Amino acid sequence: MTEYGADTLAGLHLYPEYVWSEEYQVALMSEHFKAFDKLRQSGFFAGEFIWNFADFKTPQSITRVGGNKKGIFTRSRQPKASAHHLRSRYHSLAAAESGANPPDFNYYVFDRIMTHNEL
Repeated sequence: MTEYGADTLAGLHLYPEYVWSEEYQVALMSEHFKAFDKLRQSGFFAGEFIWNFADFKTPQSITRVGGNKKGIFTRSRQPKASAHHLRSRYHSLAAAESGANPPDFNYYVFDRIMTHNEL
């Protein structure tokens, strides 16, 4: 499967997900991943390739304001949320194929061990 993705304005965050937001691009990618995994399980699917690596300039038109924004990186090669999402997917797929555990990409949040003593 090639050329799937959604136009996204870097830095636009909307909840719930809405078109042009980084969250929408991630959500749309996740829906594609679900379909790809079903096809992979049936033995029909060979691979996937996102469209596009980075945003790029296009001719001026009413449908492409400032160029094509389907990249997982900006034109200056800064990652959007979708780049991190895709990285996690590819690491998870590689780990599943090799039988290894995927790396943990999450930042520290809370250790669940309370060590605070009241004064």
